Amino acid sequence: MEYVVIGGLSVDHVVNAGGERMSSQFGGNAAYGSAGLRLWTGPGRIGIVARMGEDYPREWIRKIQEAGIDIQGVRTVPGPHGLVGGFVYNSRGDRPDYIDLDESGEGYVPQDPREVMRVQRAFGPDSGDIPAAWGEAKAIFLAPRLLEKQLDCARFFRRAGEGKRIVLDPMAFYMTMDRKAELRELFSTVDAVMPSETEMRALFGDLPPEEAARRLGELGAGIVVIKLGREGCLVYQRDNGPALRLPVCPVEARDPTGAGDSFCGGFLAGLAATGDPVLAAAWGTVSSSFVISGFGVDYTYPVTQGEARKRLSAFLTRCSQTIPELRERLHRAAPLLPPEYKTESEVFLQC
Repeated sequence: MEYVVIGGLSVDHVVNAGGERMSSQFGGNAAYGSAGLRLWTGPGRIGIVARMGEDYPREWIRKIQEAGIDIQGVRTVPGPHGLVGGFVYNSRGDRPDYIDLDESGEGYVPQDPREVMRVQRAFGPDSGDIPAAWGEAKAIFLAPRLLEKQLDCARFFRRAGEGKRIVLDPMAFYMTMDRKAELRELFSTVDAVMPSETEMRALFGDLPPEEAARRLGELGAGIVVIKLGREGCLVYQRDNGPALRLPVCPVEARDPTGAGDSFCGGFLAGLAATGDPVLAAAWGTVSSSFVISGFGVDYTYPVTQGEARKRLSAFLTRCSQTIPELRERLHRAAPLLPPEYKTESEVFLQC
């Protein structure tokens, strides 16, 4: 297995900014992360590690398989599925975290934090869920879960061999300065830390993203990518100059659920292909643009790698007009790209 995504499978109830309601939708950060990743790689190269309850829809698991993603790492745990939640978006695409349907099934209420923690402990996978042979994976996405579970999985892959790319999406629950020592150990064990604005505010308050990224670097993060919603993303390398911003890929957003997870999956593919975190962020931006165009994880499954590469080429060409550094970065990365990327990269370099 080349790529492994570790996280959750969920049942989502969504109300988008336009008032469209979708109940009992296929979701979860592991599912969305693998969906963003599969846009760039062939079948049989991605494995997903997650836990599901006895009543989790098996049709959704079959869809993951049919999309070419290996499910050997998906384990059934006793009882009903616990990762069930609601997402109600405002006009900016923002949402409150950890809400659920009320008793009527029409409104939404905050989830009890103690219940959130119980569910995370029960349904967040750890290294014991990872098939032993998958230790050979070259690139790993650790989707949001409890800190100790993410650190456990990161250590598993570090022990399994050198040369791996590990990217981490942290969870706001543990982003507090009273856990500074644990954060430093976790961030130092992975290659890239990829928080959203929510996680940054939880840790640093209202610091500008550039300063927040620098502070994460001081906590051990070598690469920091802050997801800024409609404002795109910020990429910071601790040992390589100032931060750089990329815009979003312009599409009509119907459902922002999974945008960050699919961004991380695409970023992982780009980092494995180029070794360049700025270019990898372009891969991630394109992945999320496909996901937010419809409802549910499986909306992206019909999208081909050719369509993704074509959109990537157009995105890089447009961005290079205001970020000339992108052209230089792609020049350096071009010899590393797999053959299927050559046409798109050559078109971009000639623009």
